[in-house]
Amino acid sequence: MKLSGKVALVTGAAQGIGRAIAELLAAEGAKVAAVDSQDFVAGPGLTPYLFDLSLTREIPSLVKTIEATLGNLDILVNCAGICPTRPLFDCDEATWRKVFDINVHAPFFLTQAAASSMIARRQGVVVNLASVSAFLPKLEQIDYGASKAALVSLTRSFAAILGPYGVRVNALAPGMIDTPLTRNIAETRSKLRGVSAEETQRPVIEATPLRRRGEAREVAAAALFLVGPESAFITGQTLDVCGGQLMR
Repeated sequence: MKLSGKVALVTGAAQGIGRAIAELLAAEGAKVAAVDSQDFVAGPGLTPYLFDLSLTREIPSLVKTIEATLGNLDILVNCAGICPTRPLFDCDEATWRKVFDINVHAPFFLTQAAASSMIARRQGVVVNLASVSAFLPKLEQIDYGASKAALVSLTRSFAAILGPYGVRVNALAPGMIDTPLTRNIAETRSKLRGVSAEETQRPVIEATPLRRRGEAREVAAAALFLVGPESAFITGQTLDVCGGQLMR
């Protein structure tokens, strides 16, 4: 197994992409701290931690608790994210701040907290879950798109800062992936636009050369590549997992 003896922390691990990543890392031998704000049944190799990532001041304590229990972190996957969907003039300050707290501030402080032991051991890998939304205009999710663009920038900066200490930092940019979050977004857009949920997704699928939605397991496989030994000379990169929707 590729990750035997490794300790990983995965946020957003209750469902969707985060759950798929946590389960795959565990299947490859890692001890996984599975962090989420909602209760969930943990599978083999997963140790659940119930935590609200918007409480950024408490993040250092969370990391200390996990490392005291499972050992020093070798892998951090910042997957948790929220994506409110509403028209521009319905955006409010409180929701905007929460989007950035969870999508940007939490990954920053988690990486900062995990980096200390990684630097000391001159090893470690961080993967941030960005999105193709970082590179595309957003009609009803302007704060989400802005937060993912910020996360891409954080990825590059952390990679430059931590690289000399042997710590790698990369990002994944999924396209339309079939997850509970994506299905909820489609239902919300259906009500806003007065069309079926399927119709709200059709333009994205048609703009995707592979002409389908992705699956969470496919994003998890890309995450496994980025945290594994095969990507040992890759850092500061954003890997698109979007069926060709973005060709940059």
